[in-house]
Amino acid sequence: RGRHWSTQLVTWAAHRVRRDAPEFSACGPQTDLLRGESHILDLSGGHLLQTVRFQGLPDEDPWSHLSKTLMFLDSIDGGLTWQNARPALDAGGKPVLKRGECHGTAGQLPDGRIVVSHDCRYPYVESQTIAHVSCDQGKTWDQRAYHLIFGAGYPATLVLEDGTILTVSGAGFQNERGQAVASRKLWNSVAIRWKLPPA
Repeated sequence: RGRHWSTQLVTWAAHRVRRDAPEFSACGPQTDLLRGESHILDLSGGHLLQTVRFQGLPDEDPWSHLSKTLMFLDSIDGGLTWQNARPALDAGGKPVLKRGECHGTAGQLPDGRIVVSHDCRYPYVESQTIAHVSCDQGKTWDQRAYHLIFGAGYPATLVLEDGTILTVSGAGFQNERGQAVASRKLWNSVAIRWKLPPA
């Protein structure tokens, strides 16, 4: 329960993501498909939903075209094992996110909906923080995007008891070559409070 921590290094690793066998173990051979930048949401009843950055391998993975997007995983045993690895898909099976929409954190509203905020990095000169919503515990996602912050920078989201959503993010900009463009040589941070329309 967070009172004591082991000094033993635990490697969170995954087997190759495949549509026919998207099963993950908490330990095992290291691969480079899931690149950290993860967040775990407790959905109660022992169900955990993890968001993690997916780094596809060109021509070797059926989801390589979704490289640098969010992948979602479920655990029903307190995080010992992870299963049902999947990209953000809508109810029709179409991808909701595109390349560069990664690093996401999720929160659950009192009505059960899940909101995930994430960077939208490309094109660099139009980077922003966006949110998407799921009404079925993260199985599928609405194509509608909520544009929250102009500029991107690893957002974090927290849902308050009254359903107000607090999103904090860097608001950094880059030029078309991916080089940082900062006002007065400083990065900006933005915090916003917002609400979703009723379900």
